[in-house]
This record gives sequence, C-alpha cells and structure tokens, in this order.
Amino acid sequence: MRSKLPCLIVAFSVLLGSVAITAILALKNAGIPETRFNFEPILEGWEVKELPIGPNEFLEEVTEEILGFSYCRNFRFQRRSECFEVFLSFWGKGTASEREVAGHTPEICYTRQGLNLDRKTEISNRIIDIPMWLLEFSHRGEGLSLVYFHLADDRVVKHGRSGSPEFGGYLKRLLSGELDFKKRQLLVRLTFPCSSLPAESVRDHPELERLIADILTAYQL
Repeated sequence: MRSKLPCLIVAFSVLLGSVAITAILALKNAGIPETRFNFEPILEGWEVKELPIGPNEFLEEVTEEILGFSYCRNFRFQRRSECFEVFLSFWGKGTASEREVAGHTPEICYTRQGLNLDRKTEISNRIIDIPMWLLEFSHRGEGLSLVYFHLADDRVVKHGRSGSPEFGGYLKRLLSGELDFKKRQLLVRLTFPCSSLPAESVRDHPELERLIADILTAYQL
C-alpha cells in the first residue's frame, strides 16, 4: 500500500496557502475607508419613475441579501413612445470580488430565468470611452435587448459569453500579484423594453450619453 504522506503534505500545503491568502486579503481590506455611491437621475424632458428591485417586498429583501450590494436603484425613463430602464448596483471596497459580481451579470441572471441569449456584442460610444456589452435575449417569441458595463475601481471588467470575467485578464492580474479583487465596483444595466428606442441607441444617443456620463461622475466622486 502506497504511503498517504505525500497526499497529506500536498493537502496541508494547499490549506496553509489558502489561510495565508485569506489573511493577506483581510489585512489589505482592514481599515479601508467606506466608499459611497449615490445617484439621483435628472434627464430633461423625460419622466423618471423609481421601480422596486424585486416584484414584492419579500423578493426585494431576498435579492438585496443575495447580491450583497452597498447601493442599488432601479429607474424607468419615459418620453412619449420612448422608454428605457436603468438598474444601478454598487459594491464598496472589500464587499465582493469581481467574480462574485460577475455571477449577477445579465448573461447569468437572465438565462437562469429561462431566457435565451441570442446575441452578445461589444459596443462603444462616440463620447464615453468605455466598452459596453449589447445583449439580445428571446423567450417564447418575445425579445429583450439591453446594454451593460461593469467597473472595478476605474477599470472595465470584460466578460466572456458565460458572464464570468475573461480568464486571461483575471490570470494576468493574479500572476502580477494583485490578489485583492474586492475592489469598489459598479454594474450598470440599461434595458430597452420599447422597440421605438433600440439598444443600439447607446452608441450615439446624446441623452443616453449624458445620463451615463452623470452615472460615471457620481461613481468617481
């Protein structure tokens, strides 16, 4: 019978390494000042209505507990036949890792609700210089389009088709010694339930540009 000692040594080394990394991250996050985010939307000519996070108070409380965010708001903007919705969620430093937040991107959440992801395209805006994802879903003959972006500190987190951060970038930061992934993070989702205002409008719509710029300004303060 082969000795189990090598296996025990490997297991103990892995455990010791995990404990060491946990301790390092705890020390790095200790004493970090609380970071805040607050946004009150103002878009001239548009009616703004705040929507609940969940369909009822119970699910809203459960949603907040699961997501663990520091701040979350949901708004609907309406102007005649045009409408869009903006969902903002913010995590302060030391609250959640990039991969934890990535578990709540539309690729994950919407497909778990039974929608099919038909298209995913990286798009950009002529003024706002950050990559955004355009997603198109379908379910029982109905379509839904949305655009979202995810920031960790001031860096854009790019996601693969599965919704997780692109592995190459994650591995590069890990190898460079950036072990603390619990950055200040912002996830912004713009949903377009009205066909009169397509999701592609984010590319060059001046009022959407202004709104996104205001959100980014509030995040950077």
